[in-house]
Amino acid sequence: MGQASNDSELEAEGTADRATGNVREAYGDVKDRAKRAAEEVTE
Repeated sequence: MGQASNDSELEAEGTADRATGNVREAYGDVKDRAKRAAEEVTE
């Protein structure tokens, strides 16, 4: 049925999606920290 092929494709997609999510989360964390640091400097 070609199920193995489909599974590996889905697995690769899931891995890419998780990596993208991790990058977005890390970027958001850095952005939040930078914003907080800038606010502390201006206070």
